[in-house]
Amino acid sequence: MISPEKPFPNEYRYFELLKEHLKGDLNKIFGSSIVIPRQLEIHLPGDGKKSCNFNCGFCEGKILSKKLSPYENKAISLIKDINGRIPFIIFGGIYSEPLLNPFLFDLIRETKRTGAYFGLHTNGSLLKKQEEKNKLISNILNLSCSSKDYISISIDAGTPDSHKKIKGTKSECFSKIIEGVSLLSKMRIVRGSPALRLSYLMCEENSSENDIRSIVSLAKQIGVDSLRFSIPYDVFGRDLNMVKKYKEKVENPESLRYYEIIKPFLSKGQEEKPYIFYMSPYYQDVDKMQYEQCIYSFYQITIGTDGYVYRCSSTASETFKNNRLGLAPDNFNDLKILLKKNQDPGFIPLQCFNMGARCNRIGLMVNYAWKQNRR
Repeated sequence: MISPEKPFPNEYRYFELLKEHLKGDLNKIFGSSIVIPRQLEIHLPGDGKKSCNFNCGFCEGKILSKKLSPYENKAISLIKDINGRIPFIIFGGIYSEPLLNPFLFDLIRETKRTGAYFGLHTNGSLLKKQEEKNKLISNILNLSCSSKDYISISIDAGTPDSHKKIKGTKSECFSKIIEGVSLLSKMRIVRGSPALRLSYLMCEENSSENDIRSIVSLAKQIGVDSLRFSIPYDVFGRDLNMVKKYKEKVENPESLRYYEIIKPFLSKGQEEKPYIFYMSPYYQDVDKMQYEQCIYSFYQITIGTDGYVYRCSSTASETFKNNRLGLAPDNFNDLKILLKKNQDPGFIPLQCFNMGARCNRIGLMVNYAWKQNRR
C-alpha cells in the first residue's frame, strides 16, 4: 500500500477541518452540549423515478435499497431555518445524481441566501443540458462568491470508450461531460468560484497510460482546480469479510500498479493548477475500522433519498434502517433533537459493521485520528 505521506489539499484533511469547525476545542466532542456539525449532506431522490442515469460497476450503493421519497420542500424549509448555522450543505449521494432533481437550484439558492457554502457531487452528464434548458450553471455561478463552494465531477475515465464501459451507458456521454465541465470552467472565471474538482476512480478498464494522459491533459486545458485519483471502495452493504478480501485482492496490489502509472503525472507542489494527487487505499482501509466510538456525527448528518435522516452519508439507505434517526424535519429545532441522538457517546460502531455498513473516507479519517489523539 502506498505511503500515506503523499500530500493532498487541505479540503481533504478531514480531521483538521473538524478541529477547525470546533475552534480547536476537542473537548466539545461528547461534551455536555449538542455540537452543530460542519455539514448537512442531502441525498436528493433523483427525478422521483430513478436515482441516477448511470450504472457504474463500482458504485458504492450498487446493492443497496434505493427507495425514493419526495422531501425537497421540507429540505428547503430546513435550510432556511438553519440559517447558516451549519456552514456547509452538500448535495450528492451514495447512489443518486443531484442534477436529475428539479429542486436542486432552489436548494442551492436557499443555501447561499443563508450565507452557507454548498458542495455538489455529480457525474456531470447533465451540466450542459441543464444550462441549455434553464440556465442552471449560470444561475448557480451567480450565487457563488467563495472558493469554499465547490462542484466535484466524478469523471472516472479519460476516453469515451472507457467511460462508456465504466458507467454502463448505452450512449457515449464522455464528450457531453467534458463540454459541460469546460463550459462551467469558462463561466466561473469572472468570480473565480466555485472550486472545480475532478475525481477519478481507477480500475482495469480506465487505467491505461492513454486514459491517464488524456484526462490529465483535459484537466489542464479545462482549468479545473484539482484532479484526484483513487481506487474504488468495495460496494456498501457487503459482508465485512468480503470487503477484507477485496482489500487483499484489489486495493493493495492494484494500488501499487496504478500508482506507477500515474506517478509521472502527479503534481510536485500544491501551488500547481490543477493539483493532481493520489489518495491511497490507506485512507479507506477496512482493518483500521476498529474504534470504540464514532465522531463522524460531529462532522456531518445526512438526509437519504427516502426522506429519513441517517447517522452518516455511507449508511443513508433503507438497507441500514438501524441507522435512521427519524424523518427529515423542516425546522432547526427538530433537527437538533436528531443531532443529539446522533452524538450519543454510547453508540457502538461495531453495530454498523455487523450489518454490512462501514465508514467512508471521511468517517474513517476522523475516527482513526480521534482514536490516535486519545492515546
